[in-house]
Amino acid sequence: MAVSKLDVVARIEATYEARIARDYPTALLGFAADARFRFIGRQDIFPFMGLHVGHAAILAALVSIDRMFSIGDFFMEDILIDGDRGAARWSAMIRNLETGVGYEFEAFDHLILRDGKIISFTEFADTSRMI
Repeated sequence: MAVSKLDVVARIEATYEARIARDYPTALLGFAADARFRFIGRQDIFPFMGLHVGHAAILAALVSIDRMFSIGDFFMEDILIDGDRGAARWSAMIRNLETGVGYEFEAFDHLILRDGKIISFTEFADTSRMI
């Protein structure tokens, strides 16, 4: 079933909004059941880095992030969709919950879509300030 570009953008925006609100069930609705969710970074420092496949693994990664960091002042800079490919660039204020240190954070997410849902999500971000 073809999904319009506007519907895909709205679904992606809703997925990010739910994720930031820690509404995990709603956030997971934006992902196919077999989605691949990958954070590029040092897994020896951040356990949520690496590849997570399927809703249960994605949920575990999101919960792991939220145990370490709070996310505030989220702003979606851009969402670009071209066929079954997409990109999202966003910014936020991130606070390390252990140290209390906060900083500006920017990320770029590459998306592959199927029927308007994310089947592959790869996040690229400068994590050096998160340590």
